[in-house]
This record gives sequence, C-alpha cells and structure tokens, in this order.
Amino acid sequence: MTVRDAADHTLYELHRPSSCSGGCVNCLAPSCFNRIHRTYIRRPAPAAAEGKVKELVGELQNVWPGCNMRGLCMASSAADNFVLKFPPDAGARDKSLLMAGLFLHNFIYWESRDNQ
Repeated sequence: MTVRDAADHTLYELHRPSSCSGGCVNCLAPSCFNRIHRTYIRRPAPAAAEGKVKELVGELQNVWPGCNMRGLCMASSAADNFVLKFPPDAGARDKSLLMAGLFLHNFIYWESRDNQ
C-alpha cells in the first residue's frame, strides 16, 4: 500500500510482513502469543537507486489489549488498539496522510469480514 500526496507522488509505503517471509514478525498477532502486529512505514528509494533497500522510518502497530475482559471475552469485537509511530521528519500533512493510511489499513485487514 502506498501513501501519496495530492500530486500523486509516493511519500511512503506501508509494508505488512506476512507469514515467515517477513521473519515471522506477525505470526498469530495480535494475540496472547504475539502481542503486536506490525506494519512498517518505509520511504521509497529514489528512482536512481534501483535495488536499494527502502528506508524504515516508522511503524503501525495493532496491539493486543492483554488478558483482561476485553482481550479475552470480547475478542470478536471490532475494537483495536493502534499505535502509529510517525517518521521523525513528518510534517502535519504527512501525519494526516499516514493517519488516513492507518484507517484504510484497519478497514482492509481488521474490519472487513468474509460475509461482507
């Protein structure tokens, strides 16, 4: 998923590691077995630097609430705990675009059900 500005320039990429291809970061997350489901915010490499590793600048985290009433009994509720770690140089516009990316990410991966 990419975060773009009004001129359609890619500002950030949201990378969600899946299965063991991403180092098993998100296996069974978020749950009591793995508390945090991570999605990385990366800055795309310049076009001249093809093949260069993208710079990791932030993170979206879906955090399991723990062994409490909400975490155990209300597991089927659609409530999530999110932490958004902004890039250090992000301005107000970038932060608002990343928040919109978080809401879209939440809807696509956590809110939609198979019967919708």
